[in-house]
Amino acid sequence: MECARCKSPNRDGARFCEQCGATLASTAPEVQESERKQVTVLFADISGSTALISGLDPERAWSLLDPILQTMIEAVKTFGGTVAQIQGDGIMALIGAPVALEDHALRACYAALRMHQMADQLVLPGYTGAPIRLHVGIATGETLVGMIGADLNRGYNAVGEIIHIASRLQAKASAGQ
Repeated sequence: MECARCKSPNRDGARFCEQCGATLASTAPEVQESERKQVTVLFADISGSTALISGLDPERAWSLLDPILQTMIEAVKTFGGTVAQIQGDGIMALIGAPVALEDHALRACYAALRMHQMADQLVLPGYTGAPIRLHVGIATGETLVGMIGADLNRGYNAVGEIIHIASRLQAKASAGQ
């Protein structure tokens, strides 16, 4: 296989150019291992996060947001969920995938309650503003779950209408809901 960048020949099956390190284009389609599953999707993010970090140095902003995100992740993991995405000030979690859980909807509700409780008790060094509040959206239904994406962007994720419903519920939730 010839490298598009440096035109060097490479052995069949190589993913990176042995000369310049560029990613080699594959002629074979990416295999997607996936399955349909009933899962509960949970979206959570920090209410007012833009105001929380407004005007702050990025390192200081990170020092405020990271403990809150870790609190959300811990709550999901406590109830057997998987955090599929972390985006800025929020997460998307799957409960019932990849490990099937008969009571996935109930576990998602418990995870959300735990997030709210932990956020209420969270002490952030040097932060004296309003209490930290989260807003959470939860929806249950059929999704296609599995390894989605390519190269460094490949990860366990879900696709389906229920993802969008959970996201919209989270967006509509008020602080603390």
